[in-house]
Amino acid sequence: MISPQKFKAVETVLSPLRKSQRKTVLLAVQAISWMGQAASLPIAFFFSQATGSRTTSALTRFYRLLHNPRLDDLKITKQFLTLLSQSTSPLLIALDWTEWHPPLRMLLASVIVGTRAIPVQTAAFLKTHIQRSQNTWENNFLRVLCLILGEIKVSACFLADRGFRRVSFLKLLQEQEGHSFLVRIMDQITVETKQGGRLLSPCGLQPGHALDLGTVLLRSDGAITIRVVGIWAKGQREPWWLPSMIAAWGLRSKSAIPKGLASDSSSFGPR
Repeated sequence: MISPQKFKAVETVLSPLRKSQRKTVLLAVQAISWMGQAASLPIAFFFSQATGSRTTSALTRFYRLLHNPRLDDLKITKQFLTLLSQSTSPLLIALDWTEWHPPLRMLLASVIVGTRAIPVQTAAFLKTHIQRSQNTWENNFLRVLCLILGEIKVSACFLADRGFRRVSFLKLLQEQEGHSFLVRIMDQITVETKQGGRLLSPCGLQPGHALDLGTVLLRSDGAITIRVVGIWAKGQREPWWLPSMIAAWGLRSKSAIPKGLASDSSSFGPR
């Protein structure tokens, strides 16, 4: 069960919702916390125990909550971001896809707080729809998130793995005024520097070191002009190449991967 202190925190996050919506969502949060799963029947059973109603009625109440068109989850996103920005700025926001109940996948935006990642915005899609328009979903997801950040006047640094490495997404990130980003890319890509074009892989970066290539043209066609930094943390199998809009890295000869990013080289995101 949720402790009284944490329960008050949940109430604060849900405060922008209507009273009836807030009451039902609070029950759902308690049910998931108590039952340890986000399945309809266990949640309905908890509803029935907490309210004294029949399980069938509780299940109907839960389904109505899930399909309520007037329940604006972006209000919760906005409240989450507002509260989290009071303790740190700019916010570190990791973007990632995760598997959900088949046949769904979920796109997540999570704020990094210490060693934890707190989801603040989600969007679930059918896998068949993602295959046809994944770029569109990702672009719109980012635009909505930046719109909310603009409304509350909060800046963010977006973190993303190699699944978001496409040039069109990097350009979109560049267009978001007041925000910065780090996106991991493959080393088999051409960069155009003052010394000419070359692949990232043979750039001479050694374990335990960092290398700032400065502003370069990414890809052989010069599709985007961007700063690229390489970091090879000790114990990792390969370096991380990061296009970035962060102005001051303060790189040292034995720089490690920035705090807040995963140390596992097979993935990129919060610990």
